Amino acid sequence: GLGCHLMVQPSLLRRVSSRELDCGVVKMNKVILAPHIDDETIGCWTVIDAHRAKPAGELHVVWFFDLDEERKLEAQRLAREYNLTPHFGSFFLDDLKAINPKEVYVPAITDAHPHHKLINAHWRSKATHFYSVDMPRSKLLSSANQRWKREALS
Repeated sequence: GLGCHLMVQPSLLRRVSSRELDCGVVKMNKVILAPHIDDETIGCWTVIDAHRAKPAGELHVVWFFDLDEERKLEAQRLAREYNLTPHFGSFFLDDLKAINPKEVYVPAITDAHPHHKLINAHWRSKATHFYSVDMPRSKLLSSANQRWKREALS
């Protein structure tokens, strides 16, 4: 299924401090670094869906490439519906520090697209999780998948 491609980097797991607990809910800001609009949905759907169901902190999504106005409007609709904080284009280490995320999702180095490899190379040292959006082209372009995407974004 979508969003099942997460890989945890065990060396970055940590204990939760008592200051992060609020009525038993851990407040954890998270950041998904998505080269293109839809990469976050394909690679991190379970993270987004869990955040929508039970937010525990802020979920920021950063999109870097192919940001025409129509695609940005699509991403903003997704952000509103799923309570995400959107960022477009430039995003720097200081921006990441200001969010103070406990989890950072970065595309896997094994993804074929050069933009995914670029984001991985730049941000992998800050990643707590890696995700993949690579899937067989026939599945990606199937009418059922396209129908699901239209329904999810309508």
